[in-house]
Amino acid sequence: MAIAITCTCGKSFQAKVELAGKTVKCPSCGQPLAIPQLVDKQQSPEPEKQPVGVDDDPLATTDVPLGNTPYGNAYASANQPQLKPAGSMSESCKWAMMLHFSLLAGLLIPLAGLVVPIIIWQVKKDEFPGIDDHGKVVLNWMITLIIVSAAIGIVFSIIAGIIIRGMTFNSVEQVVNYRTPFWLITTLYALSTPVAIAAIVFPIIGGLKAKDGEVWPYPFSYDFVD
Repeated sequence: MAIAITCTCGKSFQAKVELAGKTVKCPSCGQPLAIPQLVDKQQSPEPEKQPVGVDDDPLATTDVPLGNTPYGNAYASANQPQLKPAGSMSESCKWAMMLHFSLLAGLLIPLAGLVVPIIIWQVKKDEFPGIDDHGKVVLNWMITLIIVSAAIGIVFSIIAGIIIRGMTFNSVEQVVNYRTPFWLITTLYALSTPVAIAAIVFPIIGGLKAKDGEVWPYPFSYDFVD
């Protein structure tokens, strides 16, 4: 037999008869929850047999699936490890995932991929300490990406400048009809394509890892901040 009770948060539970007259914590909101006293325990029928997994929980809720029932501080068994509330962890993981994904904002708005991650990192790192590690990973990747992109641009500009300097244009028509050498274009694509792919793929992988609570250092990223 179980005692049907309802918390002020609106959740309904089934409490064991052994808890009659006692006060426990609501596994949903954590507020004190008084278990009503039975009028006559001797006339109470035998407690109903419950599925495996419910017997381990002195206050089983009808709203939580078996195997995932939360344990409150007031009635946790001495041999049963205390489970942490999932709310704060999931919230931290959500912001960490958004921090990585925000690197892709630059695909929609120029420079947004540089500004948005910094804002999320600075605003949320005090509220969720785990965000700080993700913010450093993202910042190191942004600095690395900027340096590599600048290096590619400099190399391309130097090569293009050497080619143009060695040429002589006798008319405006020659300038208009000038075609960039195929090998120069191929070199530019060969250098920039892997960087562009990494700039899209790495934030996606980092965000998915962050969703599971893992800090994933981006490959080829130098640790400027640690």
